[in-house]
Formats: sequence, C-alpha cells, structure tokens
Amino acid sequence: MLNLSFLDKLNDDQKKWMTLAIAGMVVADGIIDKRELSDLGVVLSHLGNIEKAQKLMGMLKAKQIPRLPRIKIDDRGLAVQMLLAVTKVGIVDNSLSAKEADYLIYLGAILHFPKDYTQSILKWAKQQAEISRLQMEIVKKGMNIDVEDYELIGDYSMKVNVQQFEF
Repeated sequence: MLNLSFLDKLNDDQKKWMTLAIAGMVVADGIIDKRELSDLGVVLSHLGNIEKAQKLMGMLKAKQIPRLPRIKIDDRGLAVQMLLAVTKVGIVDNSLSAKEADYLIYLGAILHFPKDYTQSILKWAKQQAEISRLQMEIVKKGMNIDVEDYELIGDYSMKVNVQQFEF
C-alpha cells in the first residue's frame, strides 16, 4: 500500500492535482491494474467529492490521461513526495513501461523539476521494479521447495557459531 500521509499537507488544488496525476499514471500504459486503483482510491478519499470521483472513474474507463496544469509547490520536499508517490503507482506491477516513463517526465516538468532529476527517479523506479520482480521469483521458488526432498548436507551450525538457547 502506498504511503500517502503527506496528502494532509496539500491544499485542495494540490490534492486535485495529485488525484489526477495518479489517475493519469493508472491509465498511462493502457492497462488498469487493480493495485493501481487501490492507491487511487486512497487519494480519492482525500478529495471528499463523490461527483468528482465519479467523473474521474468515467475518465479511467475511457483510458484518458488528464491534462495537468503546471503547479508550483514551494515546499520542494513535498513536491518530491508527490512525484515519488505517482512513480510508485507506476511500478506497483513490478514494471515501468515506456509510456509510464514518458508520463513521469511530463509530471516532473509540471512540478518544475529538471529532466535529469526526473530521469534519476526513473532509474530508481526501474531498479525498484526489478528488485520487486526478483523478490516475487524468490518467493515463488521457495514456495515450491518440498521440505521432505531437502537434505541438510554437513553441519552448518559449526560454520555460523550457533549457540544453544532455550526459552
């Protein structure tokens, strides 16, 4: 689940911008992932306007990316949190498509970040997606290991200096 605790620091226009930015990321690659929608739902709950939420859901069904205005966030740390949050929505499926990457460059410009800064976030995002993908592979592989088929070879406790301990 995406950490959006910073949303309380945003004014109404910034919350609306953030909601539209995440909605745009949800549809940027043309595939609407349920995990992305979950994050969008959290942001929508901060909007507190059912009519706007319904209008946004219609836009999602049509897979339309909203045009966002340039927005000035004086607190640059807050602007970074906003861009990172949208980035995390983009990699929730453990990948980042070229269209999602282009969308992030667009958002970075709107938030007044230089392209090389936004590209460093893209690099980080791709690394995070790869780490998550590898973690999932490790978990799947581990779940398929039959304990009965595994035989401990040698006494590994001697190599790691294991001590007897009782509760």
